[in-house]
Amino acid sequence: MWLTQLAERNRQCHPDRTALVDERRSVTWAQFHDRTVELARGLAALGIRRGDRVAVLAQDRIEVVESYFALARLGALFVPLNHSLAVPEVAGIIERVGAVAVLGESALLDRHTSLPASVRIRMPLDKPVFDALGTVDEPVELPEVADTDPVAILHTSATTGQAKGVTVDGGSFRAAVGQAEPGTAHKVGEDRRRSAASAGRPTERTASRGRGGAQQLVEPEAVSTAPGRLVCAPRMVEGRGHCGPGAPGAVGPRRGRRSG
Repeated sequence: MWLTQLAERNRQCHPDRTALVDERRSVTWAQFHDRTVELARGLAALGIRRGDRVAVLAQDRIEVVESYFALARLGALFVPLNHSLAVPEVAGIIERVGAVAVLGESALLDRHTSLPASVRIRMPLDKPVFDALGTVDEPVELPEVADTDPVAILHTSATTGQAKGVTVDGGSFRAAVGQAEPGTAHKVGEDRRRSAASAGRPTERTASRGRGGAQQLVEPEAVSTAPGRLVCAPRMVEGRGHCGPGAPGAVGPRRGRRSG
């Protein structure tokens, strides 16, 4: 699967470069790759299997991205939940998708004392029990997952009714990145104003709009850890044979253009 290859290639090419930064910590590509493998095995040991739906209720943090890549390795579906939804709305989404597990921040999980009957695993992302997943169990063989396998269920904002889920596969994300073209950079998050306009390059997690509104992460030359922001730091490279931006078939964020 492309997502798996993405992490593996960046671990091989840039093991010591920063992969992700949030307001709590940062991880390198080697650490990110190894943790997603470890976490995938830990989740498998809990009984999560290919095709299972796993809801994630959290604000921006590294553990969310780690969970997404780990679930993709298992062939399980990542179902992100909007933390601002009311308790009945969250329960409704969990019930409709038939989620077998809910991963989330403790404060958010505490709001949902009762979850639908399909949920058999409730796991806080910000507790030692999550950190320990995959570190004490016997290694579990991970399945082969193809780009055509579903990896996530994304929901609409539900401004005119119930949130509607859309199932996407790994190939869809690959196509979105491959079709993206350089454009106007903006921050992803609450503040969508242009980033580093005076310097002509992004300083935080940014995206360039391509055809059909596709988003592509742009490599920042500096990062910031503003509260509530998840920053994706280095270039993400896919390719075979050798590393770097010139790798055959390489796709990923392009460096922001300098003004003038």
